[in-house]
Amino acid sequence: QAKINKLSNLSGAAFEEKYIKMQAEAHRKAVKLFDSYAHTGNESELREFAENTLPTLKAHKKHVMQLEESY
Repeated sequence: QAKINKLSNLSGAAFEEKYIKMQAEAHRKAVKLFDSYAHTGNESELREFAENTLPTLKAHKKHVMQLEESY
């Protein structure tokens, strides 16, 4: 909720910049989490899910990082 509140007070370029930064951080954390579980997870089905999902997350992260670089 705090993140939504921060965004709701912004508009235009300020909103876009903050939103992209938040998305970049979220994608960095998601890739780190999924990568970790894909290598060390205890549950085989969840580990497989993490392994299968990781390429998509990495692709999304790459796109968000490109957006972040442009701001």
